[in-house]
Amino acid sequence: MKSGSQSSMLQLSRWLARLQAIGFGFLLLFLVELTCRFFGFGQKDAGNDPFVGFSALEPLFALNPLNNRYELRPERSVYLINDGFHRYKDSDTFRIFVLGGSTVQGRPYAIQTAFPKWLEINLGLAFPGRKFEAVNCGGISYASYRLIPIMEECLAYDPDLFIVCTGQNEFLEARTYGSLKQIAQQLGGPVKVVRNLATYQAMDTWYRRMKGPGMDYQSLKKPTMKMEVDALLDYQRGLKVYQRDPKCKEGVIEHFQENFRRMQLICEKADVPLVVLNPPVNLKDTPPFKSQNREDISTEQEAAFFEYLEIAEE
Repeated sequence: MKSGSQSSMLQLSRWLARLQAIGFGFLLLFLVELTCRFFGFGQKDAGNDPFVGFSALEPLFALNPLNNRYELRPERSVYLINDGFHRYKDSDTFRIFVLGGSTVQGRPYAIQTAFPKWLEINLGLAFPGRKFEAVNCGGISYASYRLIPIMEECLAYDPDLFIVCTGQNEFLEARTYGSLKQIAQQLGGPVKVVRNLATYQAMDTWYRRMKGPGMDYQSLKKPTMKMEVDALLDYQRGLKVYQRDPKCKEGVIEHFQENFRRMQLICEKADVPLVVLNPPVNLKDTPPFKSQNREDISTEQEAAFFEYLEIAEE
């Protein structure tokens, strides 16, 4: 009995030693996390896009020395309409950059009739003692991941407010999601928890600086996008590419969420307010451009579907 009692006590002491070691490890991590947060190390960073990269990125605006104004670069005029602003902002001027797709641009009309211009006019009437500039940065078929470089560029132009209206162009360009997306799916929630830690952010920042400016998760083989939009619907048989793909849909949604996280962090870091708008949707006059039945539908059900559809169209 005495020998058995000693054995149990020894085993208990071993378990207590293990728990103490684990607890000491967590305590050490907790203290490191508190230290990072107290001294401001590892603040959240918008970082690079973990889902896609770009083959090239040219600035949206260029300075015109003749009138000392920033104007749209000619090579970007295929998808955007020229808008500009003075190089030096007056003290009584409130400068707004409106980012989005064709809804922001006002297509098929000009930017003079788009909602950013009406916003500028109405703000001027409501506050006659101030000047308002609403710069239209709406690009045709521009998705959220194409707006982030524009937002980062516009930080250099002394913005007072960002307005983002996007969400309808996320499926227009073909893109796949590489290793980082697969890892995130396998690990799930713990990945998001770890990424929110100041300790992780500090280590990630240090690693990026050690690797230099060329470090962009190249080892994960991110898909590379062209500088301008390459929409599937612009191709002759682009419509056939659109098929039911739950995995692709999940990836697009996650990428969309990540893009807004980055935009929020960019604005928070620069201390510039951000307003997000839901794009208007006209369901009555804008039917889906394609209809695809489920794979498990029977021949009889499919025939009935087309019969009812013909009746409805008549």
